[in-house]
Amino acid sequence: MNRMEQDAARVLRIQELLHFVNLDIVRHPGESESDQMRHDKHIATYEKVLWIVEALYIDRPASRVFTLDIGLTAPLYDVACRCRDPCVRRRALHVLKTRARQEGIYESTLAVKIAETVVSMEEEGLGGVQTAADIPNSARVFQVSRSFDLGARTATLGFYRPDPLGVEPRCDYYTVDF
Repeated sequence: MNRMEQDAARVLRIQELLHFVNLDIVRHPGESESDQMRHDKHIATYEKVLWIVEALYIDRPASRVFTLDIGLTAPLYDVACRCRDPCVRRRALHVLKTRARQEGIYESTLAVKIAETVVSMEEEGLGGVQTAADIPNSARVFQVSRSFDLGARTATLGFYRPDPLGVEPRCDYYTVDF
């Protein structure tokens, strides 16, 4: 295989790994979608996704990329938001920050802003997070809604977290520029 074919195979492997995680999480119908603790058993898979992405970027210039294909921005965003291991998620954020990419509807600068907000919200008031288990489920964001004002280049984001009492999820809204 030439380098382009190897890169395509790696991107497919990333997609396969993330689909495996998502299928494992949704196949348990009795569990709530807001139970984000289920992601903790997939830390090794998230780290493998990150290794593959980093391997794709080795020896590549960090120039701005525009493509209609969905490649690496969405998987890096998923790792940064869903993997609560502090080292893995910060590596994912670092890679997102250093590689400006527009992949279809996924724009890395906005993805970084959203992911950094998720990390900040989840780790707020916890002191130093050492492991994923340090972040309780009640602090974990399970959904982010997005509403865009293209003229003003702003996005209103809703960050949903479980209600500690198990009633309605909490939602915090923020507006960010992009």
